[in-house]
Amino acid sequence: MEIPVVLTNANYWWAPKETPPAILDFWANVLAKAMQNETVLAELARLRMDPSYERNLALQERLDETIKQFNLVAEQEQSWLPNFTVYVGILLAIFFTWAILDAIMRKRDDEPAASPIESEPFRKRPDIAIVCFGLLCGYVLLLSTGWLPFAFASATMVALIGGQMMRGAPARWIVLLELAILTGLGSQFVFTEVFVTPLP
Repeated sequence: MEIPVVLTNANYWWAPKETPPAILDFWANVLAKAMQNETVLAELARLRMDPSYERNLALQERLDETIKQFNLVAEQEQSWLPNFTVYVGILLAIFFTWAILDAIMRKRDDEPAASPIESEPFRKRPDIAIVCFGLLCGYVLLLSTGWLPFAFASATMVALIGGQMMRGAPARWIVLLELAILTGLGSQFVFTEVFVTPLP
């Protein structure tokens, strides 16, 4: 498939600052006459160059149009991505301070210690870990390919992984679905409206 391509190039003649206008006009007239010379026209035709010569207002219009075309293909400003490390560090510091103050206040109140609650022994579930890891990999794959919107993929990921981790508690599925929907829509709102970050 042939695609027509037009290459536009221009040669500019510059004069030093504070050059008298009479000298500028003299050189401009010399160049204008040279562009009408038969030898020059033949060489330009051989090089497939348009024998155009512009000055004053026509030259200024060409410069303005060239700048306009460059601005159309100029590199766009990249979206600002927040420094999540700083925000996470601030939140951790706040919660850590809150936990220390809460522990100090509880000691001052001299509350009676709560009786220990008997719990079931911890059981390792490698099958759940493998399934959750596979779901997480699938979530990353969906985001990288763009097959699903960010909010829908995130909500589905939270629901499926949460469902795997809370096996045996079907009564909490409603709460899990609410949390999944809020996580998907909330994270999309934060990244697109607050931080203005492009999402897959």
